[in-house]
Amino acid sequence: MLRIGLVRVRIPLNFHFHLSGVGLLLRFLHSVSGGCKVAALDSYPGCAGSDTPILHFFCIKDIFMLTAKWLKCNSGDWCSFSNLDLGTVDEEGIYIIWHTGNPGRVVYVGQGDVAARIRTHRNDSRITSYAKDGTLKVTWASVSVQYRDGIERYLADKWNPLVGDAHPDVALIAVNSPW
Repeated sequence: MLRIGLVRVRIPLNFHFHLSGVGLLLRFLHSVSGGCKVAALDSYPGCAGSDTPILHFFCIKDIFMLTAKWLKCNSGDWCSFSNLDLGTVDEEGIYIIWHTGNPGRVVYVGQGDVAARIRTHRNDSRITSYAKDGTLKVTWASVSVQYRDGIERYLADKWNPLVGDAHPDVALIAVNSPW
């Protein structure tokens, strides 16, 4: 299940500049901030007693965040990567494999037919070798194919998985974390 929501976020960019060339500066700030819908500009005395006004820029930006229902096993615990009965998994979407421990780490982020992909990963020593660091776990969420590339990229950028560096080069689609 996937819900699409609109989240309004205040992003303080904390840019402080002298007020010369304001027009050029505003165009620059607009471009680097991803085209803010609302921007507020304040001038106030500069630092250390200087009378030179500076510009403080921040924006309020609309960001789409998808809400995924990350699945657990029937016991309510995270599923064991090695022991999960793949015959009970019929979803397609996004999945995350990680190892427990202190600290636990994300091992792999992927997408597709979840059971088929996990079956393949169980034979991949690049992934299974991390069982020495803690129990390998897996979770997944049913996600429409049109969102998978962006979500995979977002999760890979967020969690920096230990295996797999060929994630889609697409616009990020934010999604809630399973943890």
